[in-house]
Amino acid sequence: MKYFIIFFILFNSVFSLDYHHDGISNILQEKNKPFFISIGKDGKIISWNFEKNKIINEISFNNGALNNISFSKSNNYFAISNYFGKIFILNKNSFNILNIFNFNSMSIENLYFISDSKLLLVYQNKKIILIDIFKKEKINEINLDYEILDSTIYNNKLIVLDRNNKFYFINLNNLNIESNLEFPSDKIIHKFLINKNKLLISYKNKLKLYDIKTKKINKIITYLDINITSLNFYNDNYYIGFNNGRIISYDKNLNNSILDYKLHNDKINKIIEYKNKIISISDDASVIIYDKNNNKLINIFNGL
Repeated sequence: MKYFIIFFILFNSVFSLDYHHDGISNILQEKNKPFFISIGKDGKIISWNFEKNKIINEISFNNGALNNISFSKSNNYFAISNYFGKIFILNKNSFNILNIFNFNSMSIENLYFISDSKLLLVYQNKKIILIDIFKKEKINEINLDYEILDSTIYNNKLIVLDRNNKFYFINLNNLNIESNLEFPSDKIIHKFLINKNKLLISYKNKLKLYDIKTKKINKIITYLDINITSLNFYNDNYYIGFNNGRIISYDKNLNNSILDYKLHNDKINKIIEYKNKIISISDDASVIIYDKNNNKLINIFNGL
């Protein structure tokens, strides 16, 4: 398996959204398309197309830092939230605001459209709320025992991780807890990914790959002097981001390192793979596109 390490000094070969964003908090890709929307700690929303080398739309919100974003099932509009729990529904193309509401003043950990009208809100303060965005009313609500650290939707279930290292598998329609999975709480799990009954969990500087069916740990990887900040999975490969700007890619069993390179100067917030291009976003708002087949950096957003 090909293995290489590249260390690169960032000068003019990187497209940066620094002039547009003062820190990117989240970014979302429209499924199988080169269309992205990024939201910032500065309250800005930017849509861009990296294949056409252009920013499409940009607006500034006077509603504080933004932290979460989700496309509707039809992809015609999207929801965003700020750190005070306020939710905005915007048209994808025009950025016109379609609706505004707030059900809880606490910060939202994540939000998910489960239909064009139903939006699932996962709060950091133990609360999960299912709402109707058109009626602006609650459909259902539950409270967990501990603060929520991470969540995802997989196989039509909401999977939630709390601060006590407990995973909840929750029915999307009625919010009933169908099962749970618990790990020792001596060290806090920060993030997780789930794919084909394999649960990848990350501690501060350690990865564990857990088989849900056999209930066994298949792999453990420990890193020295760097902390894990991002977990991502595309095309049977894991992409792990670190606080020093480093990115490592592994096969689906964590047995082989496919890529290992450092191009960012700040911690990695998110990694996306699209048509064999790796798009990585760091906390300083730089966006780097890397061609993994040809092992080279791509300068797609020249002149912006």
